[in-house]
Amino acid sequence: MVTRATSTTVHALIGGYTAEMDGSAVGIDSLTVTLDDDGGGRTSEVMSTPVSSPSYLLRHPSEPWLFAVSETEPGALSSYRLEEGGTLASLGTVTMTADGPCHLAMAPDGEHLVVANYGSGSVSSFAVRPDGSLSTTLDLWQFTGSVPVTDRQDASHAHQVVWDRDELLVPDLGSDRIHRLTLTASGVFAVSAPPLQLPDGTGPRHLLLLDDHLVVACELSAQLWLARRTASGWESVQTIAASTAPVDVPIYPSAIVGSGSRVFVANRGAGTVGVFDLDPGA
Repeated sequence: MVTRATSTTVHALIGGYTAEMDGSAVGIDSLTVTLDDDGGGRTSEVMSTPVSSPSYLLRHPSEPWLFAVSETEPGALSSYRLEEGGTLASLGTVTMTADGPCHLAMAPDGEHLVVANYGSGSVSSFAVRPDGSLSTTLDLWQFTGSVPVTDRQDASHAHQVVWDRDELLVPDLGSDRIHRLTLTASGVFAVSAPPLQLPDGTGPRHLLLLDDHLVVACELSAQLWLARRTASGWESVQTIAASTAPVDVPIYPSAIVGSGSRVFVANRGAGTVGVFDLDPGA
């Protein structure tokens, strides 16, 4: 995560696995990157904030607050205030009622956070108070389902939470589904529509919305799954390999981002970034 401080300086915040997840990170590292006019730059460390395995960071869209999930058992959710110079001041940590949180998203109202819990196969909601601190868990929605394809699909595994207008999309690697939920003003979940069912063994991990198209990075089948929005929901359009690299190791599509009609997907294993052009008329 990068936040711009001046025309020549940015603050970078980096989370990583700590010892209990066999990682070597301390927690959240805050760096200052000074950019030169010739394109070069210099990096210096501002501080390291000890926190257990902060695997995903999110900044509030309008306030100087940073939120981090700890991918532990049980999980934890922490809040920080971003200070001048790139330092972090703790606003508190809440222990979750779920295991292995791995992703979080801010609700459109800017007052709630939703967390995807990979280990428990669930999503949790929290209120963001006016001072940036967090409530305890408001609601926990448990998914069910499995696909007898791989040893990673023994149960539901919620991998991401993405807002599509007022609907929440949750890719579930364990059941090959994209769940569709809403969140009330009091932070309570409800089903908005039946889940999207992907082919067995695809393992949806992350997804991307581009206008009226949905692109899903499928970790277990090493594919991208494309769907088009219709008046009645989503219609499958295409499935394509996420990487054509000739490697002798499994390919695991993970993060996916878009720029205009171009799609970029990071492929673990192959160590590649796949680049795709989306046809808006598809």
